[in-house]
Amino acid sequence: MQGCELFLRPELREFYPDNNENQGRPVSELQHCPALSALPAWPAVEKALSVAAASDWRRAWDESLAAGDGWQQHCGSIDRLVPFRNWLIMRPESNVAIVAHYGSINNLLNMEPFERSVREEKLRSWSGVHANTPRTAMKYFLVPNCGWVAVLYERPPSSEQRSFQSRLEDELDRQRSRALDTTTSIVSAAGYAEAAAQAEEEAEQRFKKERHLWETRCKEERERRESLQVAQAAAIQKAAAEAERRAEARFEEERQIFEQRLKEERDKRNRAEAAKAQALDHYLAEVRTQKKNAVQKVIDSLFSKTRKTAAGQLKQIASSWLDIAKAGARRRRRVDAVDKAVMSWGRKAMSGRPGPSFNAWRDVVRARRRARAAVGVLERQWLGGRKGLVASYFAEWRSVLDLKRQTALKAKRRAKAHAQIALLLSQWERGKADALLAQM
Repeated sequence: MQGCELFLRPELREFYPDNNENQGRPVSELQHCPALSALPAWPAVEKALSVAAASDWRRAWDESLAAGDGWQQHCGSIDRLVPFRNWLIMRPESNVAIVAHYGSINNLLNMEPFERSVREEKLRSWSGVHANTPRTAMKYFLVPNCGWVAVLYERPPSSEQRSFQSRLEDELDRQRSRALDTTTSIVSAAGYAEAAAQAEEEAEQRFKKERHLWETRCKEERERRESLQVAQAAAIQKAAAEAERRAEARFEEERQIFEQRLKEERDKRNRAEAAKAQALDHYLAEVRTQKKNAVQKVIDSLFSKTRKTAAGQLKQIASSWLDIAKAGARRRRRVDAVDKAVMSWGRKAMSGRPGPSFNAWRDVVRARRRARAAVGVLERQWLGGRKGLVASYFAEWRSVLDLKRQTALKAKRRAKAHAQIALLLSQWERGKADALLAQM
């Protein structure tokens, strides 16, 4: 039929598992069968055998149900009609034509509900579905509220079958006439036909009403499912949007917390560096003051008025220089520790005061050199006594002044180099800070 879609269902096979002819063939063999491909309706058959149309039953059919270990159990089981009936109920079409073996049609009819008040049975030697069925006959049910139509094709009956059928019909007619004779009223043949027609019309109307109600329920069920799917999709979309919003808010909160912690850590580091620089400046100021006082005391002691007190003053000066040398030894240890701290601080600090740090380092180096020179003077002059103390002291003082001038020149050159290094450090710190802000 044109305009109709063909479906192939394995549930509609025959009900005789003892007959090997009822074995099936895999779908691949059916697709390459020359007899099927020669049919005029082969395009419809090929579409019905495609993967999309047969996806729910093809795998089980090829592996077991066609000709495998489970074909006899599947062929003889009436339970296989249950999934077919469920599939048929879910179909959206209003009219479905079923082409199947008469046993499948009869069993499908027996699975349907019917009204006992309008039930009419015409027994035609039906003895069930098994291999010992005497003839191709079935029980026919008139089911007005069901849309099933059962068509039985059989060969023309033989003379014995015709005589048996005529005797059966005569017996049924006699029973019908006997039942009519026992009634309280006599109904004419015309009235009986009219009543039968009216009953059939009422049954047809009830069937149409039931069918309309069933179609309405199916339509409502489809609409309910569609609305439920739409609601579920909207709920899923809303939940996804809410989850994304919460994730964005949580990310923003974590970013703010990270920025706050980073700012606190930066402030803490800056305060620590400022405290270190302040302590270093205070210590260097004390060292300069002590050194200045010691030099001034030495100069004042050198220019005494009398020669009597010269020896005592020189001795006092030498003692002072010895104390200064000992204090210088102690300061050297402290200066070494300060140098290490300054170098470590200079390497680790992201920002700070590189200029004052290098100046302090330069002053510490100069003080250490002067202390070594003073200790050398004391060791050679006071302890050795080979030359006059005053002459040797002034000679050493001139050498110290020369060394001071040379050191000043070197310090200028170092200051230039340190300024360049400080500029490079500041540029590097600004670049690193810019990179850190870019990462944030």
